[in-house]
Amino acid sequence: MSSLSRRDFLAASAGTLALSLIDSTSRAAEVKAGTHHIPEDKNLSKDWLDELFAKGKPKVYKGDELATIGMPIGGICAGQLYLRGDGTLGEWDIFNHDHFTGYGDNCYRTYTPPAPVQQGFGVWVKPRGADAQFRALDKKDFPKVEFLGEYPIGTVRYARAADDPFPLDITLEASSPFMPLDARASGTPGTILRFTVKNASKQAIEAGLGGWLQNAVASGSAGRLRGECINSVVRSEGMTTLLLSAKEIPAPQPDKIGEPEVFADFEDGTYGKWTKTGDCFGDKPAMGTLPNQQEVTGFGGKYLVNTFVGGDKSTGTLSSPEFTIKRPYIYFKIGGGNHPGKECINLNVNDKVVRTATGKNLEKLEWDYWEVSDLKDKKAVLEIVDQICDSNPLRIEPRPR
Repeated sequence: MSSLSRRDFLAASAGTLALSLIDSTSRAAEVKAGTHHIPEDKNLSKDWLDELFAKGKPKVYKGDELATIGMPIGGICAGQLYLRGDGTLGEWDIFNHDHFTGYGDNCYRTYTPPAPVQQGFGVWVKPRGADAQFRALDKKDFPKVEFLGEYPIGTVRYARAADDPFPLDITLEASSPFMPLDARASGTPGTILRFTVKNASKQAIEAGLGGWLQNAVASGSAGRLRGECINSVVRSEGMTTLLLSAKEIPAPQPDKIGEPEVFADFEDGTYGKWTKTGDCFGDKPAMGTLPNQQEVTGFGGKYLVNTFVGGDKSTGTLSSPEFTIKRPYIYFKIGGGNHPGKECINLNVNDKVVRTATGKNLEKLEWDYWEVSDLKDKKAVLEIVDQICDSNPLRIEPRPR
């Protein structure tokens, strides 16, 4: 008997299966009277049936609904840029930072997309014989603004109240290249903002559209490196480009290089003359990982600040005694959440934050520093802040030097 190949076996098996199916389905099923319980006429409403085939109406968002809108318009796998409900841009996760968004309900929570980069558009208008006026294209200057999101295009209508005499009807269409089956084009790190401006009055007017954008190049190095932002206009055929860049400015050379000087720590096991508010610091510095907390590593001394005291719902501030800045650099170790302004360590001069730093959403403490040569001989205060309920609280080992 010759051996049967795998291919012949599969072919024969498939044929047998097909014949079996054909044979089993060729017999007429017996239908007994009274056993078919689904009536042919189901008495369905014609209006209800018509709704099944009717084209749906677009959902228009307005008022408080706008607060948590963030539609991706930055290009697939090209960072994350959001179109917010009032037409401003948010998130700006395009700088190759290690940005961990959290676990579970913390990651998928409803929130207002942050706006770490200052940006916006506005219009000015001058009716004949009247003074010119300016309005920013946002919810503040257009409280009736509406959002229509039908991905990949987001439409923002800057609607006006019935009694608003502003003479312009303005609409924004925003998108990024989105081309099915073309991954390269769809991954273009670009955003298209198309404004339509219409004169809604019965007289001729002068009007203009303008925008502003913060130069955020190397913004993650602010306070660590001395630099200068450079904004250049580049013109070519059919295109005008605003080129944003930055260059480093060498720090002043010190007169002499001294040994590092530790001028603040918690190695005596107390907060000493530091001032506390809130309940997240406890009665004394921690010696490492607290109960129900993931393992904390990277600290070099015996004690550190750990704001997990009482769990992740506790908040507060911890401020150092005033000191005089004598060295060009201040070093410290920091870990925990990345929430600028809410979970951070600040350097305050004259009650103003002049330097700040956050963790990287990691349990491990890592070295960080500020370049402060421009603040030499000024009086300053270190302020540790945790004002957010987060499962990744702040951890700091000052050891500034």
